[in-house]
Amino acid sequence: PFDNGVQATGALYSRSLTPDDDVFQYLAHTYASRNPNMKKGDECKNKMNFPNGVTNGYSWYPLQGGMQDYNYIWAQCFEITLELSCCKYPREEKLPSFWNNNKASLMEYIKQVHLGVKGQVFDQNGNPLPNVIVEVQDRKHICPYRTNKYGEYYLLLLPGSYIINVTVSGHDPHLTKLLSFACKRGQDEFCLTSLMS
Repeated sequence: PFDNGVQATGALYSRSLTPDDDVFQYLAHTYASRNPNMKKGDECKNKMNFPNGVTNGYSWYPLQGGMQDYNYIWAQCFEITLELSCCKYPREEKLPSFWNNNKASLMEYIKQVHLGVKGQVFDQNGNPLPNVIVEVQDRKHICPYRTNKYGEYYLLLLPGSYIINVTVSGHDPHLTKLLSFACKRGQDEFCLTSLMS
């Protein structure tokens, strides 16, 4: 993503990047690097070359109204498109080789569900707070990430240091610096103090 040129990103003619481009790049490279044909980036003759098997959707072909962009903006879903063949309808006898070429990629991609941080947001009485905005500083999204009915949040992030901003109407905002986390998923819980006494 983005597959559509988004004016807010300032990229209308080459690449159209999301605030989470680093995560999308990582996910795409995680998959492509484990596929012996995909990582070459030039399997389809007379077609566009994809360095290391990866491209930005808009760079390849612009698409307006796609579900991938919609789901990212409105539902915080991280989706990538996987093109597994140059042939739209491969012969049946080719299917086992598709499985063999993609098995390691699929397994490693599935493991990325554990990437980033997760946690819960509570009020001063220990009750989970739904619909709380949980954002990473300097990663502004069109539709901010919010906690679910259990006060849970999930943020896909690469290892590093981040400042997490937690805000909800009627409570003091909470800013916390999440120190660098390596391979293990981080977990953090926030307790917000009510502005009303």
